[in-house]
Amino acid sequence: MRTERAGANAGAPAFTFAKIATAVLAKAKKQETQTVSFMLDHSTSFASNTAPAPFVGLRLHYYGAIAADPGIAFRTRSAKGEGRCPQRHYRCSPLDELYALPVAQIATPDCFLFLWVPLRSVNLVEPLMNAWGFAFSGSAFVWAKQNKCSDDWFMGNGFGTRHNVEVCWLGHRGQPQRKSKAVRELVVARRREHSRKPDEVYRRIEALSDGPYCELFARERRPGWDCHGDEVNKFGS
Repeated sequence: MRTERAGANAGAPAFTFAKIATAVLAKAKKQETQTVSFMLDHSTSFASNTAPAPFVGLRLHYYGAIAADPGIAFRTRSAKGEGRCPQRHYRCSPLDELYALPVAQIATPDCFLFLWVPLRSVNLVEPLMNAWGFAFSGSAFVWAKQNKCSDDWFMGNGFGTRHNVEVCWLGHRGQPQRKSKAVRELVVARRREHSRKPDEVYRRIEALSDGPYCELFARERRPGWDCHGDEVNKFGS
C-alpha cells in the first residue's frame, strides 16, 4: 500500500508539470504570433502610407494644398527661338505622361491645387486638372513681373503682344475651405532665375489653404513643404 501511494503521488507532480509546460509554451507561441502580426500590420500600414513611383518620398492621401509647375514643351516657329524654349532649361514631359500622374493619390479628399501653366497652353489647364482628379476653379495668382534689377516692368516674348505675366491656376477636389478671404490674386515681384517663382506666392498659398503642403516639379526646397522633383536642389533658399 505504501508503495502504491508513493507511486501515485510521484505520478501526480509529473502530470501537473507537463500540463504547465504545455500551457506556457502555447502562451509564448501565441504572444510571438501576436507580436509578428502586430509588426506586419504596422509595417504594412507604414508602407501603404508611402506613395509609389513616381512620387516616392511623398505620402498618400496627405496633402491639403499641392503646387505644381510641370514642364510643358513649346514648339517654336523657327530655330531662332529654340533657345527660349522651356525644354532648353529643364526636362519637359510628354502630355500623356503628365495626364497619367496619380496626383489624386497624394491629395486629401478636400484639397486645393495650384497649377502653373503658361497662357500659350491655357487649353491644357482644365484637362490636366481633371486627369489629376481636380475640378477647375479659375485663377489663383497672376504674377506681374518686374525686371531682375529694377522695379520696371519686364517685357517678355510673344507672337502677339509682349508677355509680362504668368498665371497660377486654381483647382480643387472635394470642398476645401479657404483660411482667409484677404488673399489677393495679383502678385508683383521681380524675376529671378528661369522658372523660379516668387516666394510671395507660397506665403499666399499658406495664408489661403490649410496644409500639409506639397510642391511637385519643385526646383528648390521650402520649409514646411514636401518638395518633389528631379531638380529640387537647383535653387538655393
